[in-house]
Amino acid sequence: MNALGCNWEPTAKGENARLAGKAMIHARLALRSDGAPGLVVFSTCRNLIRTLPALCYSKTHPEDVDTSGDDHCYDALRYGLIHKPLRCGRVPVRF
Repeated sequence: MNALGCNWEPTAKGENARLAGKAMIHARLALRSDGAPGLVVFSTCRNLIRTLPALCYSKTHPEDVDTSGDDHCYDALRYGLIHKPLRCGRVPVRF
């Protein structure tokens, strides 16, 4: 697929990669300090809108979501946010 121009890269599959992705989703779902949303989900993302609120926590790993449920859109969102992490902007310092 990369030869066709997709430019896909492998994603981290470390021990805490899922938890880091979950934390990233939670950070984006929160409002930013200026009151703007950190994540905007368009109405055309029907499957994400349908499945994200229905995700349950895992019974064996309560810090993670239940992977036996419909978590495909959640995973896609998590992978996408990992490649576009929040960046800290410049903070003006006054003396």
